[in-house]
Amino acid sequence: MSGVNLLDWRQRMLRRRLLRWAWLSGGLLLLALTLLLAGRQCLVKKLERRQAILLHWRQADRQLQPLMQRYSELRAQQQKLREQAARRQERRQRLAYWPAFLQQLELSVPEKLWLSSLKHQQRRLCLEGSSQQPDAARLLGQRLRQPPLLADWQPGALQKNADGLYRFTLAAQLAGETDDGK
Repeated sequence: MSGVNLLDWRQRMLRRRLLRWAWLSGGLLLLALTLLLAGRQCLVKKLERRQAILLHWRQADRQLQPLMQRYSELRAQQQKLREQAARRQERRQRLAYWPAFLQQLELSVPEKLWLSSLKHQQRRLCLEGSSQQPDAARLLGQRLRQPPLLADWQPGALQKNADGLYRFTLAAQLAGETDDGK
């Protein structure tokens, strides 16, 4: 039999296959390693970005604390200013009441009636005057009650003097005044 040595050919083929598989496995291993390193690098960059963002947030938070404190101080100051403005407005309204009251009083005084004094103490108003007719004081009280300038008015004593004039007093609670008014 003539001898053909196929072992050498088979061994070379086997070596080529092994070498091909080694190169393929090495390439795949190298590709996997490259992908893992790239993924790790991306994760490191993301972590660094998030740490930088966290650092900025902490700095912003540190800067925000004094601003929040200042904001609350300004809100308290604004509230105080509003309260002061409200008190001033109330005072203006109380002061604006008097010209209107005095004008109404002037228009309400009947003929043949004269006022001799007007006293304002502790939200009470006392009018004293003289008239030629005994009903003039009652008429004045009715006229002042029409627009609510006087509340709960009480006529005082009505006396006739030697000149034939009737002296009267009229006391009332002011309707436009508040409890804290002066």
